[in-house]
Amino acid sequence: MTKPTHYKTTAEAFQYFHARCEHWIDVLGLHDWDFNFTHEKPKKPFRAVVNMSAIANQATICLSTHWKHNKPTPEQIDHSALHEVLHVFLFTMNSMAFRTDEFSYDQRETLVDQQEHKLINRLVKLIPQIPSATP
Repeated sequence: MTKPTHYKTTAEAFQYFHARCEHWIDVLGLHDWDFNFTHEKPKKPFRAVVNMSAIANQATICLSTHWKHNKPTPEQIDHSALHEVLHVFLFTMNSMAFRTDEFSYDQRETLVDQQEHKLINRLVKLIPQIPSATP
């Protein structure tokens, strides 16, 4: 059996990843979060990972130094950056749904609904307006 090929990400790839994360953070309006960026080998064999703290509104996004199976391309690095930033984008709503010790079902439902609307409002700003059909 053939051993999988591993590729290392360079310092330049990390700089690009960091810049693309910053771009997506700006596009998605995540200015209420404190972001840190690392370039290291995570515990799990992922291209990139994010760890978040809802209480502190902090996120650490890591580009893995080792990629399996394929050499990192700018497109794949950008995809990984967007993927991790989207985890942050959805994190608050997702975490509220599981806070069973802190909130009742009705409270969680209200909080999730509020977060859902917050996310929708951010997305609406991103999607180009469809021109009116009226002449």
